[in-house]
Amino acid sequence: MKFYFNCNNKTQAKALKEAGAKNVMISYKYDKNLDYYKDNFERIGVIPGNIENLHKYYEWAGKNMEDTEFITQYDVPMDMEKTIKYFELALRDGIEVSPVLTVNYMQHLGRLNLHDDRTIVLGKMGGNIEEDGQVPKLPENNYHGLSKGRWLGKTSTSIKSFNSSTWLSGVRGRKTDVWGLESVTFGDKSRGNMSPLLRALEKHKDSLEKVGVKEVDILSGDYTALLKAPLALYYRPMFAVLGSLSENFSS
Repeated sequence: MKFYFNCNNKTQAKALKEAGAKNVMISYKYDKNLDYYKDNFERIGVIPGNIENLHKYYEWAGKNMEDTEFITQYDVPMDMEKTIKYFELALRDGIEVSPVLTVNYMQHLGRLNLHDDRTIVLGKMGGNIEEDGQVPKLPENNYHGLSKGRWLGKTSTSIKSFNSSTWLSGVRGRKTDVWGLESVTFGDKSRGNMSPLLRALEKHKDSLEKVGVKEVDILSGDYTALLKAPLALYYRPMFAVLGSLSENFSS
């Protein structure tokens, strides 16, 4: 399974590159130039973000399709009718964007009547209960889970890839989950109880070395170190256990 790390700027991209990440998800809104990503990552996924001109986005998508794994359609979360309409606009112009399913996956998929192997993106539903009832029932296909990280490692689905921005938790919330241990906090949040953080750094010291992070830099609150910390403490060891490390990180 492939995991695409959400990436909104070159600082994040540089950290991912140095850590050996292979897959990135970028937003057309934030960065329309794919040259840097093509040179530094194996796979690129694109979402539109909040755009002002739909036709310019689809025109750009048509020109850059060969340089990406997939580019998603412009969608309206929790509005199936408008989302289908915007997908049909792309089809009319011969642009092979990936459709985004919303509200009711089975119903939405049936209405699209697709006959090719393009990536199908699973968008927002009403909640986890609705998702739990529909995701396992989806017919075999090439599905991408848009911010569907909670399905990682579950074998009862046909989701082949995911994306998420949770890897940024080290700098956004000064915390991260740790594979095989309790979650940890950084900086001032960890001053009262350093033991969990020190255990995590010791357990995953090989992974820290792989992503180019020194323990001393994490303890001092260095921005780049905290940016990479979740990659070392959670994502690399998780994918190693799931058997998909090579799909997501270089050795």
